[in-house]
Amino acid sequence: MKPNKCILIFVLVLLAQQAFASPPPSKYEKRIYSFSLAGGSGYSFFGVDKRHSDPAKSLLLLTGTFRFHFFVSPNVHLQLGMEVMSQKCKFNTYYFADGHSVFYDKAFDYTHRLRTYELYIPLMARIGLTPQEDNAPAVFFLEGGYAIKTFLAASSLVTDNRTNEDVWGGSTELTFEHWFMSEQTSSVIIAGMGFDKRMGWSQKFLSFELLYRYNFSRFRYQGNYNTNNLMMKNSCVTFQIGYRFQ
Repeated sequence: MKPNKCILIFVLVLLAQQAFASPPPSKYEKRIYSFSLAGGSGYSFFGVDKRHSDPAKSLLLLTGTFRFHFFVSPNVHLQLGMEVMSQKCKFNTYYFADGHSVFYDKAFDYTHRLRTYELYIPLMARIGLTPQEDNAPAVFFLEGGYAIKTFLAASSLVTDNRTNEDVWGGSTELTFEHWFMSEQTSSVIIAGMGFDKRMGWSQKFLSFELLYRYNFSRFRYQGNYNTNNLMMKNSCVTFQIGYRFQ
């Protein structure tokens, strides 16, 4: 290996050690709570009954989150927040309206594009892998918890694949198979990992999170005034970039 490359590698290793192992500056102070904002995108998984539909494909997912962090210990946070998510998928199935699908013939001649708008109320625990997190410039962490999920709204667009014409578009009702409080409300579990990077010598951090959400209950897609009655299973993976402050 050339001497210049050796020197460069040595300098990079030295800088990395300084970034993660240097003593804390005097401005670092212990905190008992903070707040965070985050936004991101991801990929959805929709499971359908293949006797009634082709597999569903994920389209654009967007999410935004606000959380309150309470520090049980320097590296353990309890998080309570609110998250708004929009998921979208498309799938080929029937459209039982006048002049359209008549029989269960597995032709699946209609493409449905479904967009959902959802509200989550999560309660989560975050465990940092650095015990003395107050004095660390960067921290890897694991997190998981439970969230109440409510459908705020949903819309659908139906296209006839034989003519490539849109035959219907508008709002549609989604209801959970197993619900509580209301037919639009159920629950999910959340698990993931992330990385916090302190901004300078402040109590402000940039956060990067990879989260998986699993819905306990299937939901029913009813289409245009019950022209469809399709049960769907949902989970998703999201990548979020956040800002934590006090």
